[in-house]
Amino acid sequence: MSLDIQRPSRVLTLSILASLSGGVCPALAQQAESAGQSTSLEAIVVTAQKRSENSQDVPIAVAAVTMAQMQAAGIRSVLDLPTLDPALQIQNEAGSMETRIRGVGTVADGPGVENPVALYVDGVYYASQLMGAVNTDDVAQVSVLKGPQGTLFGRNATGGVIQITTRDPTHDRHVEATTDLDNFLTTRTNLYTTGGITDTLATNIFVAYAAQDRGWGTNFATGRDDVHKINYDMSVRNKWLFTPNDDTTIKLSFDYTNRSDNNGLNIVPFPGTEAYAQFQGFKRSSNPWDTDIYTTATDKLKHGGGSLTVDESLSFARLENTVSYRTFTFSPHFSSTASPNPGEDLWVNQAGRQATEELQLVSLDSAKIKWAAGVYYFYDSEGTGRGLFIDLLPPSFGAPVTIPIVFNTNTITNSVAGYGQATIPLGWDTNLTAGARLTYERRSDEGTETVAGGPVPLPQNAEITATRPTWRVALDHKFTPDIMGYASFNTGFKSGGFNNFDPSVAPYRPETVSTYEVGFKSEFFNHSLRVNADAFYNDYSNIQVFRYTTTAVAYNGAKAGIEGLEFSAEALLGAFRLNAGVEAMHSYFSEFPNASCSTPNVPPAAPGLTQVFCNATGNLLPYAPKVAVTTGADFEQTLPVGSIDVNLTNYYNSGYYVEPDNRLRQTAYDYVNASITWRSSDDRYFARLYGTNLLNKAVYAFAGTNQTQYTADYGNPPRLVGIKLGVKF
Repeated sequence: MSLDIQRPSRVLTLSILASLSGGVCPALAQQAESAGQSTSLEAIVVTAQKRSENSQDVPIAVAAVTMAQMQAAGIRSVLDLPTLDPALQIQNEAGSMETRIRGVGTVADGPGVENPVALYVDGVYYASQLMGAVNTDDVAQVSVLKGPQGTLFGRNATGGVIQITTRDPTHDRHVEATTDLDNFLTTRTNLYTTGGITDTLATNIFVAYAAQDRGWGTNFATGRDDVHKINYDMSVRNKWLFTPNDDTTIKLSFDYTNRSDNNGLNIVPFPGTEAYAQFQGFKRSSNPWDTDIYTTATDKLKHGGGSLTVDESLSFARLENTVSYRTFTFSPHFSSTASPNPGEDLWVNQAGRQATEELQLVSLDSAKIKWAAGVYYFYDSEGTGRGLFIDLLPPSFGAPVTIPIVFNTNTITNSVAGYGQATIPLGWDTNLTAGARLTYERRSDEGTETVAGGPVPLPQNAEITATRPTWRVALDHKFTPDIMGYASFNTGFKSGGFNNFDPSVAPYRPETVSTYEVGFKSEFFNHSLRVNADAFYNDYSNIQVFRYTTTAVAYNGAKAGIEGLEFSAEALLGAFRLNAGVEAMHSYFSEFPNASCSTPNVPPAAPGLTQVFCNATGNLLPYAPKVAVTTGADFEQTLPVGSIDVNLTNYYNSGYYVEPDNRLRQTAYDYVNASITWRSSDDRYFARLYGTNLLNKAVYAFAGTNQTQYTADYGNPPRLVGIKLGVKF
């Protein structure tokens, strides 16, 4: 029996790009040039190989977006980035950012659980998934590096890397202020200022604050509480830039975020599965964001840190050293039973801190052989802080009193790595790139379980270690100055770890990915048309998957294969800027005999589920759509007073299963965003009308099986319509 519950879905109509060939582009380019408009796409500079390069010259699949593109498309945080890149899949599960690239990712979270898509902000690795939802209003550029990046970026980059670059200070003094209001009375106010302090010292500061008056839904069981609502969300970033001479640059950065909301696990029964629930009584409304559970979920998160980067130009290379320190606390409260009656109540207290140092030496741009080498150290300590409390409440669990279960655990990680990579010209416009990294890590863990007032040591391994090499080999050839082809082989691994939400479960082992890739990058018509494509195959082993008991726990699957094709195009056609991206992917478990599966109980058995291990070989990987498509159009026109910019963006996802047994499925959906922006002639003022998720599609941030029922939570925003105003001075 399958609960592959489908709804009729829209079929996305792709933009027709045939008109970009022939004489149309040159003719429109001449018209644009005569009108004073840009006729060439700007070059995108990335640091995918630890040095600044045009992305079209890098033999890696890279997607990069600027601040202007993100603002026009309605991107407010990293969580929204899939709107602009079909290879990305991001869920926000109870405050944790769970990211996938090309089908490689995780839906597990908790202390010490890191994402296989590594997140770097200004060169600093963010270990905890809780710190991932970075505000992008202060971001100059986001780059997505697809496929394993184990050589230059290390462990936990099996899926890829997201690089975020925030704005640097300038010596020119100016201030920017924006405010906006949407249909749920959410106010968002940003302030940015920068300027020089001395001839060699400049600073900037960015402050953002948001609060929401009405939630996206209602909890009927608690007296119509608003749910999915921001109580407050404040973030601050401060950066200092010191250039004592032409050869030395020093950057000092600080950031802090404080957020409180009830956008956690306000769960509902998975649609169509209500009859199988052990605990009945849930009343569903026409609004997917409504719920009917006895307690409204809450989240409180604080995180922040600082980093220091010293960049020194030497006679033969550039020496860069980056040190950082970060800390966080997170306190969610939620119920795992989708019922208005009390059941399993969870109070979680997570806390962690991390420190990193990376010393790297990078060749000069003028060097014939381009190379980079470095050493990296990482320390991390994460645990359940004051404890994870699980209350099994009557009447659902049939107990006359509350039964407290308390977990208190902590994982400490120490990791060190050395790496090097070089690009060697072979002649005939051909280059060979080769690199390797050796990583050693040690993870130790301790924990206790307290039941009825007595601590009980938990039976688990106290220490796990790993020493893993990763490497990369790539060959690229320039057929013309604007057309490059490449082939590469890359490896990566993600750390093993401990199940701190249920320490009685055995640790999980590292997972590995080996990727074979071929592709090309090209530009035509005087750089007014950019077309890139690639094909890849991921050989995925020891896959870290999860199952739900009283909490989510991770365990290792066996093997999987992921085959895919990607295509992207961007064009300037007079006043129009068009873009399209497609990813077609087939993912499957090639071997998975120990998958966690479930079967709904049928009469005369009592309602509920039976969880068993089964053979999932041949099943599709969770959260891996067969097709994802992004399309966008931007039109900019000068007016007698100022200028106008109209943007339309769509993201289509064909749907995916959420667990290895392929029982529960997210159906196909589209995210449609639109905006129209007026700017004054001197660019001092702007006003923007915007709409995001205009089709009001509800998508699961969490869906899965627990011991009593199939549950889900809609964490994405519904249709938002609002106005944003800004001023510069």
